[in-house]
Amino acid sequence: MLAAARKLALSSAVLLLLVACEELEVPFDAGLRDGGNDQSDGAVPSTCPTASDFVGDSSWPYSFSVESSAVYCGLVTETPLRSAPSKAQRLRLSPGTYRLPETSGTYAMRLPFCIEDSTSSAFELGGPSPLSLDRLPLGEDAFWLYKLEQGYTLGGMARVLDVGIDVFYTTSLGRPPELILDDARDHGSNPDTSATYLSSCETPCGDPIWFEPCPTPGEGELYAVRFDRGRVELRVRVYPAFGPTGPAALTQAMGTLDGQGFTQSSFFKLAHRPDHHNHGGGFFVAFAEPIGDVCGIELEVPSRDGGWAVLGGRSVDCNLETLEELAGLVFEDN
Repeated sequence: MLAAARKLALSSAVLLLLVACEELEVPFDAGLRDGGNDQSDGAVPSTCPTASDFVGDSSWPYSFSVESSAVYCGLVTETPLRSAPSKAQRLRLSPGTYRLPETSGTYAMRLPFCIEDSTSSAFELGGPSPLSLDRLPLGEDAFWLYKLEQGYTLGGMARVLDVGIDVFYTTSLGRPPELILDDARDHGSNPDTSATYLSSCETPCGDPIWFEPCPTPGEGELYAVRFDRGRVELRVRVYPAFGPTGPAALTQAMGTLDGQGFTQSSFFKLAHRPDHHNHGGGFFVAFAEPIGDVCGIELEVPSRDGGWAVLGGRSVDCNLETLEELAGLVFEDN
């Protein structure tokens, strides 16, 4: 009953998540930063607001906490995939304890957070923004559907972060449990009673980019491709989904090219476009350092159910231009 009810709530909440980025044309060697060896690593930017920047009503009775691990990666899947890392964004919710209303209606609120992009653009949090709460009964149960449209600017561009929080509970039990936002799936530590959605876009809003908890480098399913000049191993984390294809992140790429090894696990230098049922898709890895004149490799891996194009790949230079099509490609199906 709980699972079915929760799926009903999730499908009825029109709260999609993510970040639509401006059309940055950034050469590989002219601003794409390494971002370290961890998808969620790096010092918190000095411009990132703190819990003291929260704006709300101190009398609001429902509280939720944000842990320091509440860091989310935007999964950019555009074509050509080699341009995706330059548009990647990483969201950090500011740790602290915050409050929400419990009565249906519209309010004003400011939730502290910051967003980093691949070129370290200036970030500025906006003022109090529209917050709404809809309480929906379901027999003896209830859903509270929160939606915050928090304004901010990144690189001088006006944007909105949509924060959607669904709370499910059985009314006979009294009050719902406190929500804790961290790096857990569903963006909260109470997956049976709550779900949180995060999305951001320019104003007016275009296509969103989904945010998911940043993965651990090297976790996930293994894909491997051989070709005449070397071999690439790819690790992909697939997140739970409500449809046939879930969001997925390339967590690490490693291999050899012309006898020289490479390893990459930086969020800002990897990209993945999942295929149907997450069996294959597009992959891109930008090298930490060029190997000869090659600065990255782009691959297409056929789906195991035939839902993707033929196996293909190419090397790219530091301006993300194609150097050559890779020859002798073989997909090592596990």
